[in-house]
Amino acid sequence: MKIIVLCLANDENGYDQMVKACRNTWGSISAEGLKIYYIYGHRNGIEKQDQTFAIEDCIYSPTPEGRHNLFIKTINAFEWLLNNEEFDYILRCNCGSYVDLKILQQACIDRGIRDNIYAGEQCEFSGIKYASGAAFLISHNLVKDIVSDKHQISYIEMDDVTIGRYLTQYKNILPIPIGTEKYKATHINLYDENLYDPHKITQNLDHYFHYYFNQRIVGKNSNLPYVIHQIKQKIK
Repeated sequence: MKIIVLCLANDENGYDQMVKACRNTWGSISAEGLKIYYIYGHRNGIEKQDQTFAIEDCIYSPTPEGRHNLFIKTINAFEWLLNNEEFDYILRCNCGSYVDLKILQQACIDRGIRDNIYAGEQCEFSGIKYASGAAFLISHNLVKDIVSDKHQISYIEMDDVTIGRYLTQYKNILPIPIGTEKYKATHINLYDENLYDPHKITQNLDHYFHYYFNQRIVGKNSNLPYVIHQIKQKIK
């Protein structure tokens, strides 16, 4: 089984420190059959091109950074990966994530290689059911469908809602829980400082493969990803 972790990245507004935290913690761990890529738009120091390209583990989309371009960045990365990598699943996350790669891999093995998998934290916006962009798992065939239909997809500002609307309304595929029977507890939201509790992080350690925190929290506690990493590595 081959898995790609595709992480939204950006150098602006403090996101560079979040990317650095990803690289220094969970992104530093290797797992057979799994690759990590960071997807950027225009980036200082990198010559702009008219098409998507990659340098080492960074994919560059020919689009400016900004929330309104997240869908374009994701689609461009999907297309590049289809043309340059072999994979069964993509986990599209963002740099506000901590991903336990080995547990993610075990969860995917537990699920098996299947088509029409669209899984994540289930959300709803204006009647549209979608998987949170914090981290969603998507199978190869759906990535291919999205890229094939990219010019027909009506874009909403939120990239995860746009993908959810396409899959639910045009493919009749609703998001399912990202976990499996064994790996049920897979997503912790650390939106508020009061939710940061090392005991909560260590509960059911073998079941959790994704933690999420936003820029505001990292800005107030830049050590949070490192603390999570240290706790998990010590207990393992």
